[in-house]
Amino acid sequence: MVLLQGESVIKNESVTNKLSWSKGELIKNTSYAVKVSARNFAFEGNAAEKIFTTKYEGAPAAPEIIGLPGNAGDVEITIKWNEPQNNGTLITQYTVYQRAVGDNGTPQEWRKMIEIKDPSVRQVAFKGTLSRGFLRFGVKIC
Repeated sequence: MVLLQGESVIKNESVTNKLSWSKGELIKNTSYAVKVSARNFAFEGNAAEKIFTTKYEGAPAAPEIIGLPGNAGDVEITIKWNEPQNNGTLITQYTVYQRAVGDNGTPQEWRKMIEIKDPSVRQVAFKGTLSRGFLRFGVKIC
């Protein structure tokens, strides 16, 4: 068995059992060629060749928040965001966080507001009185 990336030989070994690669041996989103031939006591036969491309799977990109008012008080705030690039894996959930930033610019800790288990929902509304100072919102994807 020979594993090639372009013209470079990645592996060249005799295989007697099931062939497998451990995670990390292959590079994401990369084309490879595998050549396999059979051998007996007389000689080695012609090689069969198969080309495959590994998947790109990684953490999704950060969503872009598109709907958030500049000022707030006794109001309803609706946060909307665009669906980010999923980088090869389906998005399964969004988590919305909030943190206050004081008048002096010092941020407080992020506080989880809600988990949205339906990835087609890309907005959330909050009602009530918001505290004085600036609020920041963030959306995390799982």
